[in-house]
Amino acid sequence: MVRASRWWSVALWWAGCVAPAEVVHDPDPSTPTTSTPVETPPVSVLTPDELLTRVSLDLRGIRPSIEELAAFDDAPGEYEAVVEAYLHDPHLQRRAVDFYSEIVPSRIAGEFYVDLDTAYGDRIDAELLKQHVAEEPLRMFAWVVEHDQPYGAMVEGNWTVVDDLLAKIFPVDYPADGTGWQRATYTDGRPGAGALSSNGLWWFRGSAVMNRQRARGNLVSRVLLCDDYLERVLPFSQQAFGSDDAMDDAVNHDPACQACHATLDPLSAHFWGFYYDAVGRQSTVAVYHAEQERMWEGAAPPGFMGQPSDGLGSLGAMLQDDPRFASCFVEEAFAILSRRDAKDLDIDLSDLVQTYEDTGGNVREVLRAVVMRPEYRGYDPRLARRRMAPQVFDSMVEDLTGFTWTTGDVDQMTAFPGYGVMVGSSDGAQLGQTTATVSTILVQKRFAEAAAAYVVRSEGASGAERRLFSPGFDLAAQDDALVEAELSHLYLRMLGRELDEGDPELVALSELFTSALDVTDDTNEAWIAVVTALLRHPDMENY
Repeated sequence: MVRASRWWSVALWWAGCVAPAEVVHDPDPSTPTTSTPVETPPVSVLTPDELLTRVSLDLRGIRPSIEELAAFDDAPGEYEAVVEAYLHDPHLQRRAVDFYSEIVPSRIAGEFYVDLDTAYGDRIDAELLKQHVAEEPLRMFAWVVEHDQPYGAMVEGNWTVVDDLLAKIFPVDYPADGTGWQRATYTDGRPGAGALSSNGLWWFRGSAVMNRQRARGNLVSRVLLCDDYLERVLPFSQQAFGSDDAMDDAVNHDPACQACHATLDPLSAHFWGFYYDAVGRQSTVAVYHAEQERMWEGAAPPGFMGQPSDGLGSLGAMLQDDPRFASCFVEEAFAILSRRDAKDLDIDLSDLVQTYEDTGGNVREVLRAVVMRPEYRGYDPRLARRRMAPQVFDSMVEDLTGFTWTTGDVDQMTAFPGYGVMVGSSDGAQLGQTTATVSTILVQKRFAEAAAAYVVRSEGASGAERRLFSPGFDLAAQDDALVEAELSHLYLRMLGRELDEGDPELVALSELFTSALDVTDDTNEAWIAVVTALLRHPDMENY
């Protein structure tokens, strides 16, 4: 352990102290970062390799191959064709799931509304079940993308996407011999409202009886309309909270309270069919309870923005008629793909809203429109570099190394319990957006170490398939020329840039390999040090 720690220190020193070879792409400190308009520069601040890497990571969740980099270098004008290919790449499906997990953070929920241990612990591992339940609304979005359905399908119709594990406990018409994620319908008579009538969404976000489903109503407003009631700042009288009766009266009559409750309470009243009493009712939690739909009585009836509704089955159409439904998804798509809030930068997205409307809400076309915008392509220095989302880092590392950080079948990077919040993912509650902290660096450090060890040992085996190292390269080789050539290959594969002889980064990598080999007398350990350092390179997650 002492010897290993010495070369790990060398790896961490290299990853932390050697700056990217080209730092000119970072935004100038004098560039406005608020709502001040920025003139479009005559040329992109991104090189062709950087642009290709960006769009590949954002649409596929993986870095471009060496062959793709070479082809784009020869024909950078073919960007539109590259985007078209990536929008129909098989990797888009996983990327769509990860994409929507940033909008509906069901994977990282600290506490599920349902006590899974009590309800199903005798049959199914609770943590595994939680991970699968959390995927339901995300897989529905991926299905919409794959089949070019309108985004509005997410809130209409009796349909879902479940796998064979969920089919064991959900009332769905999943094939008896089926496996994997498939489209299905609920068979318990629940209203058809797409994801709004899915177990996965409401097991993730519950509501106590005195809360009157407001947590669920606010989730719908925040996710689908970009209107979070909890972010509103309103003046309150302390007398309004003197007693339960006073509070109920204030909700209905106090102007400050009514500013939210006049619209939130009717929206929330749609979801009583998913309420359940935790005492003695675990066996019924998977089914919809139509007999509870009128538990809103005594408060506001179901409605939306002043208009009465016919219940949950009609809510989806009312949501889609609200202009915020289209503009919200466009804002979310731009923010996820650019890692910037358009409102903060005073960027007009009306053309993206028009694309949404012209294509009937086709998600693929909205994504295309975002990545074709000049800001995305490097013509706005405020968007020149950005930090990678944890979900993208996870899929990228898996593609490069084949490594997934799992305990049992639970992905530690994207699920709870795990390291999702530590690595920066939103939990939809205490942490409202992706955030980088010291904990993020710690998790990525351990992730990089484990992934590097995995790929070196697996690809170093005789006859092993290669995804990272060059085919035919002997990891036991110590010849300087062979080692330097492989270091150049790794840098190009992992960071998308060719290194010339004598490049400071190539020299640093060579010194790292030599130092690790001197300490360990093991070429595998030396390559682990190199791959770890590259996975922790600043350009690995800032692109």
